[in-house]
Amino acid sequence: NGIFPGVHRSYKFCLLTLTGRERPLEEGADFVFFACSVEDLYKGEKRFKLSSADIALLNPNTLTCATFRTRNDAELTKAIHRRVPVFLYERDPERSAYRPQVWRLLNTTDDSGDFVGVDEKRERQLVPVIEAKTIHQFDHRFATFTESANENTDVEEMSASSKVSPTLGSQARYFISDKMFRERMPANLTDKGWFLTARNIARSTDERTVIAAIIPRSASCEVTPYIVVKGDASVSGFLLGLFNSFVLDYTARQKVGGTHLSYYILYQLPVLFPNGGMYPDLNFFICRILELTYTAWDVQPFAEDCRWLGPPFRWDEERRFLLRCELDAAFFHLYLPAEANGDWRRAESETTEDLARLKARLPTPRDAVSCIMDTFPIGRRKDEEKFNGDYRTKRIILEVYDALAEAQRTGHPYRTRLDPPPADPRCCHQTRGRG
Repeated sequence: NGIFPGVHRSYKFCLLTLTGRERPLEEGADFVFFACSVEDLYKGEKRFKLSSADIALLNPNTLTCATFRTRNDAELTKAIHRRVPVFLYERDPERSAYRPQVWRLLNTTDDSGDFVGVDEKRERQLVPVIEAKTIHQFDHRFATFTESANENTDVEEMSASSKVSPTLGSQARYFISDKMFRERMPANLTDKGWFLTARNIARSTDERTVIAAIIPRSASCEVTPYIVVKGDASVSGFLLGLFNSFVLDYTARQKVGGTHLSYYILYQLPVLFPNGGMYPDLNFFICRILELTYTAWDVQPFAEDCRWLGPPFRWDEERRFLLRCELDAAFFHLYLPAEANGDWRRAESETTEDLARLKARLPTPRDAVSCIMDTFPIGRRKDEEKFNGDYRTKRIILEVYDALAEAQRTGHPYRTRLDPPPADPRCCHQTRGRG
């Protein structure tokens, strides 16, 4: 029934207790988030300390506090940030290997007068306006607008069977003129054939929080910003895979308090850069990300920039599942590095006390992987309903994680579960216009 009569239970409130200068909190303040009753204030799993240094570690640009449901979440998120830099340090951009720029071309309210509806198209050169509803993870054809003059018509999800066709694209609701696109776009991007984007609409309670895709040449709006980074297409491809990983999603949901993945949140996510010293090598990621992304001819420019000259890959649900499991397992290794014996590898900035607190909650990185996967209840429920109680996604990711760990330990190459292997020409369509 809620705590306050007459106040809907969905409204959040804060109880703030200040001690003053006479009683300074040298070790940090006590925090409890998502409390549903007074008793929650005394539960050891929900109550934890955060210092000013912890807050600066987690959100160095805004110095705002992340919201953790449990002590495990607090310790693990701090451990990730001690190992991985944020996407952009606004006070010191030189520290940011990606040098990211997140921006939009249009505002759908202010610029709506320049939009051309699908029914109004003529022979003019037009550029589609990309909307968040039409994309999903590794999928620029998630949904399509029906050809109707009724502006209230909602999008329809495209079926897996329809996406088997590499010529079938997602229909936009609105377009702008190519002239307007070129006038607003920076000169070096006017002829770019693809962009990386992530949905701005996001909630930490949804099945997934960060939803990123490569889109064909399109006009972005406030809910589908362009994400432009330093480096070639393979760097953007790696970033796409990272954004769609469970480990990055886990950290994002500690910071998304409303319904938007705002730019300032995106900039403060822990984001690894694909330098040459990482394991596995960049090709491990790109061949899998390419097969997941290049499923239609309209994103051919991205594939070509990744040095892939063949036709699109066939849409295969089971292969896509395994490709993603291998990516997720690899990203877990990068974000939660372990010693050869499976123990935590100490971060450079990590104190003995930091590591002890982490190991007290999660003895090994593998325990952390298991913990993270258990924080996605919607995906777990769907798996268990479909596979007779088996949380298949978690199980397969852990199996691949163990196989990658064994490959690291022995020096023997990891053997993929996929046959043919990722980005194999045998998985492609033949030529344009043919199935």
